[in-house]
Amino acid sequence: MSRARESVHRRAWRRALRRLPALALLAAVAGCAPMARPVIPAELPLTTHDQIFTIRWALQKEASLTRAVGTLTTSTSAPARATLGLFGLDAGGRIVSRGTSWVRPSSFGSPSMPFSVELTPTGQEARYDLRVLDYHMPGFRMD
Repeated sequence: MSRARESVHRRAWRRALRRLPALALLAAVAGCAPMARPVIPAELPLTTHDQIFTIRWALQKEASLTRAVGTLTTSTSAPARATLGLFGLDAGGRIVSRGTSWVRPSSFGSPSMPFSVELTPTGQEARYDLRVLDYHMPGFRMD
């Protein structure tokens, strides 16, 4: 009886292992797919200085979505990647909604990186704040 049970478990594991390469391939293709380049408006009325970055951006509000679009620049070499956070704050300054986006340079040596960060508003937002949460500079090792 235990021998029959072991074979059932082995068959289940074999089936799972046969599917693993296909799932890994799908994940790799999804990760390597080019990200859609955000449409940056001509007018970027908002400017934020955060760490070594200057963020020029505009806020686009829709019924079920709020989006910050713009460019991220730095006076040093362009980062290999950056993480931006868009926060919806209530009148007391508490975070009531948030969105995150990962940004990469659009071309080699480009001083600015276009970005788009979205969040779903709760209706309690009095203002929005955009911040650089994390970044990686080429050749700079962080341990």
